[in-house]
Amino acid sequence: MKLGKTYERSVELSRENTFDNEVLIIDGQGRSGKNLISVLLSSMSRVEKMRIDSQVDYIPKYYFLGKMSLDAAVIKYEQV
Repeated sequence: MKLGKTYERSVELSRENTFDNEVLIIDGQGRSGKNLISVLLSSMSRVEKMRIDSQVDYIPKYYFLGKMSLDAAVIKYEQV
């Protein structure tokens, strides 16, 4: 890869530490410490990305209470 006209040599960009595509999903009841565990895990050196999506917790509750249809719940899960 050339970096503009000022550099005459090619530069190879690489990453020394590559990890497998391992996914860790933290699940549990509301207010059970999921956020705390997620923050602790994200501070570790081998964790690349953390995502907290609180909407996922509410979809089954809305469906169970009759506030959301099954089709809407499935579509919402696909969007998350």
